[in-house]
Amino acid sequence: KDIETTGCNIPATSGGQAIIRLENVDGAAVEKNDVMGEAAAFVRVEGEGSKGIRIIKNKTGNIKKTIELSGNLRPEVAVIK
Repeated sequence: KDIETTGCNIPATSGGQAIIRLENVDGAAVEKNDVMGEAAAFVRVEGEGSKGIRIIKNKTGNIKKTIELSGNLRPEVAVIK
């Protein structure tokens, strides 16, 4: 609950499903991070208990998908600001 990642320099990786994976997280802010690697998505959200996730002003380089939601999660679970 209430997870925050702010101002991280995430090193180069490649071929991963996501740089950040959140499962059953109630409230998260992923803000002002700088990503050097590549993955299918920047943030992957899983679990029916997930809600209130905010993705704010991140530099994601070549990652094409900012948020990936698994299963039946509704889009309002995670927002890009």
